[in-house]
Amino acid sequence: MKKACIFTFHNVPNYGAVLQTYALAHYIEANFGYHVDIMDFQCEGNGSEFEPTEFIKIACKSKKKIVSIYKKMMMSLYFEKGYRRKYLQFQEFKKRNLSVIPYDMAHIYDAVVLGSDQIWNPDITGGFQAEFFGQSKLIKGRTNVAYAASCGDVSALSEAQTNDLIEYTSKLDYVGVREKSLSVFLHEKGVNNTCTLDPTFLLSANDYNTLVQDKARETDPYILVYELQKNEEMEKLAFRIANEKNLKVRMLVGYISYSRKKSYEIRDAGPTEFLSLIKNADYILTNSFHGTAFSLIYKKDFNVVLPSTRTSRVIDLLNEIGLMNRIVAANECELNFEHIDYETIEDSIRKIEVSSKSFLREALGGDTD
Repeated sequence: MKKACIFTFHNVPNYGAVLQTYALAHYIEANFGYHVDIMDFQCEGNGSEFEPTEFIKIACKSKKKIVSIYKKMMMSLYFEKGYRRKYLQFQEFKKRNLSVIPYDMAHIYDAVVLGSDQIWNPDITGGFQAEFFGQSKLIKGRTNVAYAASCGDVSALSEAQTNDLIEYTSKLDYVGVREKSLSVFLHEKGVNNTCTLDPTFLLSANDYNTLVQDKARETDPYILVYELQKNEEMEKLAFRIANEKNLKVRMLVGYISYSRKKSYEIRDAGPTEFLSLIKNADYILTNSFHGTAFSLIYKKDFNVVLPSTRTSRVIDLLNEIGLMNRIVAANECELNFEHIDYETIEDSIRKIEVSSKSFLREALGGDTD
């Protein structure tokens, strides 16, 4: 059996990060006959800083001692226990569903896959990391493939970083990038590449349902609010929608909170509960790209409030499939609850799925569905 390994952000207790890792590994194994390892490469943004004790310590840092003490007290009261439960569920999910191996031995793989996520964003990773460009001293690939890799905002890179990015990507065998802006930029610099979908779209709702151990369906229909960035206006909007549609509110919190947990908040969900909450929701409001992605995968009616940063991939995705009208302002006065006719956008979604799957087939060989 051929072997591949993936270098990506897999250590972050973030639903999108872990599920995109799972999706890419699962798709490659199911379609191309590889055994896939996830290389436990750790750097800034993908390391031990998410372990609960270290995470709480970092989150409570402050130049003012009194502020640090206050944060630590609030975290202890309202956040730490939930975060520890959430972290353990992420660890258990990886143990059950991913082949994560230590990054401590030399090995040659048939393919080294890089991505997805912002593995090329030097502000996140503490500078460009050679491993994320297929230039590891330990791990060698007969083929080096970037898939849906991102550098964040390419225009924010310094001149030196831009030159390095061009040099590193030009050495890859296949270059698949996530944002159109990066794809256009690399083409202009002579680096052949393909704009590829986030890996979560490589799998279907039925594929993800194999991970979900559904409890009994919630007695009361609900709107799921998935907040990756805190937005009080967005919470108010959620209750307006809930009142209009006669729904309860359930809010999945994806940020650090120093405040008392509200009755409708969920702070300790793992990846499988995340999928279950999406699957069973009657409506979804989110400011997260992956909240948007899984709303589409599960064919839900939803609205998106654009986050304060990193908006391009949400806009690119919704523009591509003709759903820009699902973007709303958090203080929106007029709300349109028009049902999404997924049959009318199926061809648009399928078109971009096929392009990404064809890219992987060319890079890795084999047939795709």
